[in-house]
Amino acid sequence: MPMNKSSGEFERIFNENHGRILFFLRKYDHTRYGITTDDVLQEIKIRLWKVMEKGNGIQSFSAYLKKIVDSVIINNLRDVHREREAMHSVEFQSHLRDNGHDIGSDGDRDRLRGAVTNALDGLKESKRKVMYLSLSGYSIQEISGMFHWTRKKTYGLYERGLADLKKILAKEGIKHEDEPAAIKGTLFRA
Repeated sequence: MPMNKSSGEFERIFNENHGRILFFLRKYDHTRYGITTDDVLQEIKIRLWKVMEKGNGIQSFSAYLKKIVDSVIINNLRDVHREREAMHSVEFQSHLRDNGHDIGSDGDRDRLRGAVTNALDGLKESKRKVMYLSLSGYSIQEISGMFHWTRKKTYGLYERGLADLKKILAKEGIKHEDEPAAIKGTLFRA
């Protein structure tokens, strides 16, 4: 049922779940990357408002709230990483061209990015998170720290996720013989 903006219903619901949101945020060490809790809460509030305004039925509010928190944090981490790596991207591509490497056209990279993104959507959530962050340039150690997982667990998810990702991409006719390090940074950078 769509909300009445003047009813204050949204504020009541948000305030009742504020502690739960903070609990979900604690598993990430987001402030270490310069992401403020206030910014994250604002984005969560906006996303939650949009969903509730549409009146979409949510089966498990707690699970849905966790999914919003995870999504907001991952997007913010990607943005931080993108900003950090953006200054190196042009220099790196120039270096590759100067040394005779073919980096492909923008269309090739866009097609590959789309195929990998679609393939990632087919992975189990934990594998998807690890693979997405790995392809965005984060190390196994950084990813394990973000989720407070052991490196062994994170590496296992990475290995299984990589195998699944390769199978999905092979079905789409995309085969990449090299390790993902060869395509890191070209897939999920602006």
